[in-house]
Amino acid sequence: MAQFNVRVLGVLMNDDGEILLLKRAPNPNSPEHVGWEFCGGGIEHSETPEEAIAREYKEETGLRVEAMQIFNARTGTREAAPLLNIAYLCRLVSGKAALTAEHEEFAWVAIEDLADYDLGRHNNLDRDAFLAISHGSGMIEE
Repeated sequence: MAQFNVRVLGVLMNDDGEILLLKRAPNPNSPEHVGWEFCGGGIEHSETPEEAIAREYKEETGLRVEAMQIFNARTGTREAAPLLNIAYLCRLVSGKAALTAEHEEFAWVAIEDLADYDLGRHNNLDRDAFLAISHGSGMIEE
């Protein structure tokens, strides 16, 4: 039986209404998308999705965040295995963004400029879902 992967990602907005994007560093040993993306990753054993996104942000950026609400969930495949991806709107708890070896750059991007960034096949779906609900659908709670 194929293994089922569950991954999380978080869209983090600062007080100026900008979204944090990370630019993945090239890795010849990984098939991961190289370019801009939201912070995210896999869920470890006995970890909740909310704990996983908080851990991923801490590991990848040094930021402490809190997952506020799910804004998108989608299925697909990753390395030929079934995938469930859960996307969260996150809030900053504390810290200043810092880079690790996984990423070579980060940027705070205005919402109106977010569509200009190609985040790869999977993250583009989450970006588009975020943009759809951030433009007046009322789904994101203040």
